[in-house]
Amino acid sequence: WKQHGSLEVDEAWKLAESEPKNHHRWHSLFVAYYNAGDWENCLLAIKKKQEIAEASEWEWFYECMAHWQLDHRDQALWKYLAAIDRMARHDYRQAKLRGYQAEASLLLGLTDPGARVDEAMNYFRKGVKFETEGQKDLAKEAFSKSLEFCESLAADFPSVIAYTEKLIDLLVRCGRHQELEAVYRRAIAARENLPDVSPELRLENSGQYHALAFVLVDAGRHAEAEEFIRKAIQTRLTLATEFPEKSIYRFHLAHSYTGLARIVSEPGRETERVQANTEASRLFCQLAADDSAAPDFRQWNAHALWNVGDTWLALSRFDEGQQAYERSLVTFQQLEKAHPANPFYRQ
Repeated sequence: WKQHGSLEVDEAWKLAESEPKNHHRWHSLFVAYYNAGDWENCLLAIKKKQEIAEASEWEWFYECMAHWQLDHRDQALWKYLAAIDRMARHDYRQAKLRGYQAEASLLLGLTDPGARVDEAMNYFRKGVKFETEGQKDLAKEAFSKSLEFCESLAADFPSVIAYTEKLIDLLVRCGRHQELEAVYRRAIAARENLPDVSPELRLENSGQYHALAFVLVDAGRHAEAEEFIRKAIQTRLTLATEFPEKSIYRFHLAHSYTGLARIVSEPGRETERVQANTEASRLFCQLAADDSAAPDFRQWNAHALWNVGDTWLALSRFDEGQQAYERSLVTFQQLEKAHPANPFYRQ
């Protein structure tokens, strides 16, 4: 696949061969292949780039367009959605990257979301500014305008989590809590049908299950909430098992166990609450041992132990409750000593 009639490709190949570990050279090569209309070699060059550097929106737009030209419509759409999600999540506004987004949108016959994202973020920033200044009415007005753009984006691209997360934030800020469940369910349904099953996507999906569980708790629908929190636990447990070196999966798994402990709150399920909090504590202890410089892990461990103590106390098992409280107290004391400037640990 090295041979090609395009001068741009040949020059890019020479540079890539001379610096095979430089991912910028492979970037130039896949762009050259795409410009030459060689879609298959464009994808091969992208794969080479991703072998030496993390995949990013910079090549996802080209990967999307190459797949589209080869009539791989599902793969093309997924790469496009992944790219615009990353763009919105990090508020990327580089002109060159925006150009890639516009080109890919045009090819796929989609409306470029860039202008709407800009409007949504501009009004959101105004809202935050007014809120900070204590101008509540002006803040609410700005947030409402931002929400209009986010509603449109989330409706057109329900599988783009960045749009959904911003919409949810704005619904809460505007007091429209009754709409949260429908937004979460729409996003979950859209993403479950995507062709990509990357670990990152699975983790994001688990976050939607976890968040929806607590929307349902607030609505008093504990049985449905338990169904979704257990779905989050199963997804995160699978990820933690498949990728034991990735602490982020264990961290989120521990949070879902603490969530389960809160949800199974009815009388007669105390043992389940203790088991869930204990498992969360075990994971947080493990994380703290892996990274002793991470106070968040130890903090959450102390909270989990405190919850275990509360549950044992409710069962009149005072000795076990006291042991859990003492372990929680020791952890908070250690954190307060190590971080004296942080008032949270003293409280």
